[in-house]
Amino acid sequence: MSNPVLYIKAIRGRNLVAADSNGKSDPYLIIACGGSEGRTKVVKKTVNPEWDSYITLYPSKSTTYDSKISIEAFDEDFIGKDDSLGTASVRIADFMGKEGVTSWIPLSRRERWSCRSRSLESRGRLSLRPRLLLPSRAGPTPMYQQPVAPSYPASQPQQQ
Repeated sequence: MSNPVLYIKAIRGRNLVAADSNGKSDPYLIIACGGSEGRTKVVKKTVNPEWDSYITLYPSKSTTYDSKISIEAFDEDFIGKDDSLGTASVRIADFMGKEGVTSWIPLSRRERWSCRSRSLESRGRLSLRPRLLLPSRAGPTPMYQQPVAPSYPASQPQQQ
């Protein structure tokens, strides 16, 4: 039995953090779920990137609807480690029923000075469009006990 396939279209970012001295960033995204990870291209010198690209993830069979999709935006640096611009975490279940619908996901960063602080600092937002393709046969985890997602238009990536 095959694993589920999660397609996420990274459309754009808005009002991301300016990490470079020129007041801009060179942003890209890393999106991960269930042991699978994907990355967008880098868009140079902007805080409002337009990625318009798909990330295909192949979560493990142990992935459930309560599993999280982690999203982190980075600023690419020529020298040294890339800077984190912000993070987000979304449960797969939160995307269910919204397949093919664009969602705006806020980025945040927990304040570092207090481990008990729950306040979040705005770091911009991301426009994402998810699609989840489930295997056609039932399996051992809740992800496999749901109906198969609707078919994909020809312009989206197909499962290999």
